[in-house]
Formats: sequence, structure tokens, C-alpha cells
Amino acid sequence: MTYDLSIPEDQARFDQRAAYLKAKGKRVVLKEKRYKRTNNQNAYLHLILSWYGLETGYTLEEVKQDIWKRDICRSVFERVKNSRVIYRSSSDLDTGEMTTAIEMFRNHAARDLNIYLPEPNETEKLLSMEQQLQRYGNREYI
Repeated sequence: MTYDLSIPEDQARFDQRAAYLKAKGKRVVLKEKRYKRTNNQNAYLHLILSWYGLETGYTLEEVKQDIWKRDICRSVFERVKNSRVIYRSSSDLDTGEMTTAIEMFRNHAARDLNIYLPEPNETEKLLSMEQQLQRYGNREYI
């Protein structure tokens, strides 16, 4: 069950349910519901990853899996499960984690490779990047 604790009625229902489960000695899991990344974030991410690939000669998949997840944003994606290293899917990130990962990627591109990746609000530059990617045959990534 999901409760919105900013709503007094949900707070009361949550308290009642928690008291009931506590009285019964049940095992429970309490997990904060976070908002997943937005469609705009996803579109922006794929655009800058594609641009990075075009500038460096990597494929989108190489940029996404090897450079973004395993190199630059390892702290966001890497997890140890059953003594094995696994990498989270970007679809598992909430909006805050996605923003952090995008900023880490943009900073790396600018600092280490002198590649400027526009901010999400730089519409004209993003449209220009999209048009250039289309010209180079990267339409599937946009």
C-alpha cells in the first residue's frame, strides 16, 4: 500500500496500519517511494550521450555502459550483491540520482575532453546537436 504522508487522511491510515502490523508482530518493509527519472531527463540524457559518442568515436552503447556507468558515474551505478559487482539500470534512478549522474557526465566531458554538453535549458544548442546527429546517421538515438 502506498501512503502520501503529506495528506492527513493518509497519515492516519498509515498510523493505523503500522499499529496493526506492530501489534500482530508482523515483519514489514518500509520503503520511501521515489519518483523515477522524467521523460525529459531521459531524452536529454540520450542526446548528450549520443553527442559524446559522435565526438569521441564511441557507440551510444559503449558510452552508456562503459564510460557513463562504469567509469564516470560508478558511485551512482555500482552495487555489490552476493559478493558480485552489478550495475544498476538507469531506469532505476530517481530524478535526483539522474540529475547527479548527468552533472558528473557533463563535468567529465568539459574538464577531461573539452567537450561542451549544453544544459537542459539551452534549447537552441540542443536542437542544433539533434540536427547534427541526424545528419551523421544517429537518428535511432534521439
